[in-house]
Amino acid sequence: MPDDSNFGATPSGLPKNIAAAVACIPFLGGLAMLVLEPKDRFVRFYALQSVYFGLAWFLSEFAVKTVGGIFGSIPLLGLLLGLFFWIVSHLLRLVFLIVWAFATYRAFSNAEWEIPWLGPSRRFKSARGRQFRGEQHASPSEAPRGMKMKLFDACLSLCLTRLIFSSIFESAHVRLTK
Repeated sequence: MPDDSNFGATPSGLPKNIAAAVACIPFLGGLAMLVLEPKDRFVRFYALQSVYFGLAWFLSEFAVKTVGGIFGSIPLLGLLLGLFFWIVSHLLRLVFLIVWAFATYRAFSNAEWEIPWLGPSRRFKSARGRQFRGEQHASPSEAPRGMKMKLFDACLSLCLTRLIFSSIFESAHVRLTK
């Protein structure tokens, strides 16, 4: 049953369900709604979940493509392994697309839906954000670092992950071509 408290306009002028649905756009929609709607709990729920979902989508695609590229370069066996990882990549995309569509549908329906494996960690981070803005405290011992620092940490870890995987791929490629 939809919660009637989620109907109404947000500070940006959008209805809450539309703002939450826009926040469901992986990563960029979530970041945009975190900036535009920092105090609305329903929109922030979907925005944080979208940021984590977008990062998970990118990292899983990157990992499958990297491992597929490494195993695909093995002579003879590489053709089968390359085909296997191509299929895995497309199935992974389909699963992420279905989860994204269902999360957007639930946002339009004014109902919170946690993405499995991402929801519980996102809910904890959201509680820390409420404490930072002076709202209900999750725990007195928690000390949030602020949204800018979290965004910086996420970008830094993404860049380091890409650097590590690219150096591994290049060294494996050089060894195989010698």
